[in-house]
Amino acid sequence: MSRDNNIVIFYEHRKSKAIHVRIQPAGEKLQVTDRPATYADRSRYPKQWEAFEKSKDQVKNIGTPLAKLFTQEPSLVKQLTAENIPTVEHLANLGDPGIETIAPLGGIELVQRANQFLEQKPVADLQAENEVLRAEIAALQQQLEQQLETQQQPTQQETEPRRRKRERVPLEHEITENEQTD
Repeated sequence: MSRDNNIVIFYEHRKSKAIHVRIQPAGEKLQVTDRPATYADRSRYPKQWEAFEKSKDQVKNIGTPLAKLFTQEPSLVKQLTAENIPTVEHLANLGDPGIETIAPLGGIELVQRANQFLEQKPVADLQAENEVLRAEIAALQQQLEQQLETQQQPTQQETEPRRRKRERVPLEHEITENEQTD
């Protein structure tokens, strides 16, 4: 997510069917830029553009949901969302006007909690990814062992003694009979 802390939403305008972009700073309700989208907007906000193309939620798919930080406080999540603060990243990068808006909820403390959470998040993400990778490695090792077992088990053809085809060697009496007829 960009450090400008804007909530960016691409959408199709109802009347003109042109693609528009709505840019709004997190925590602000009145300061909104709404205009036709340009190629510069697409390159400046590539994640939001990709989510728009795939018809996904452009805000929730970009950052960490507030519910992960405030697991025991669903009412706080609703209040922050109502104040136009949809993700932990938006809360952590909140500007002064946004902090003033959520001051009754504990503005600065909430921003500090969000920053602490984001500092710890990479470690937690790496630990979770590490567990997934360990499980994948265990599954691959099991597959490899099964393949080795099937390769080491001899097939029925291998267990039967091999018989060589021998050339037929004529017997002595057959040789003498052939020589006599000549």
